[in-house]
Amino acid sequence: MKYTGWCTGLEIDILRVILVIILIFFLPGFFLVQALFPRKNELDEEDDLLYRIVLGIVLSIVITTFDGFILGSLGVNPSTGKGYWDTPYIIGSLIAISAVLFVISWFRGAYPFLRPRSVDKLAINISKKDKSQFYRLMDQWKKLEKELERYNDRYSEGDIKDEEEYKKKTSEITEKMDELEAQLVVLGQKEMPIIKAKESVSSKNDKIDFDK
Repeated sequence: MKYTGWCTGLEIDILRVILVIILIFFLPGFFLVQALFPRKNELDEEDDLLYRIVLGIVLSIVITTFDGFILGSLGVNPSTGKGYWDTPYIIGSLIAISAVLFVISWFRGAYPFLRPRSVDKLAINISKKDKSQFYRLMDQWKKLEKELERYNDRYSEGDIKDEEEYKKKTSEITEKMDELEAQLVVLGQKEMPIIKAKESVSSKNDKIDFDK
C-alpha cells in the first residue's frame, strides 16, 4: 500500500476553505468585540460568550464588506494589470485587520491567560500545594478591583444616580476584597502589593464628590 502522507490534496483544500470561512465570517468581528468589551461578562452576565460569537459574526461580515469596498476603490495594480479585489489581497488585508484588533484586545486585557503573571514573584515562598489557591484568590481580587473601578467610573459619569446604592455596592466589594486579602496574607504574603492597588482605588473613590 502506497503511503500518501498525513493528508490528501482534498483534505488540504477542505481545511483551507474552513480557515478562510473563519477568517471572513468570524475572526475580525470577534477580535473587534474583544477590543471593545475586554472584560468577562461585560456584554451579559449569563450568555456573554454567545453574545460575543453572534456579534463577532455580524461585525466580521461588516468588516469584510468595507474591506472589499476599500480594495475595490484602489484601482488597478500596475504590476499585475488587475484590481486589488483579488483573493491574496482580501485574505492578506483581513489577516492584518484581525492581527491589529487582536493586539488591541490583548492590550486592553481581553486575554489575561496570555499575560505574564505579575504575581509569580509573590508566590516564591508559597508551597506548590498552596500556589493554585493563591492564584485563584489573586484573580478574584483583581476582578473585584476592576468592578470597583467600573462602579467609580459609572458614578463619576453620572450613570449611577442613587448615591446610597452606589455606597452600598462599593462597600460590599471592598469588604470582599478585604476578605480575600486576609486569605492571601495567611498564605504567607506579609507585604501585599494589592494593598497599594487598593489604596489607589480608594483614593480615586475618595475624590468623587458625593454632594453633587
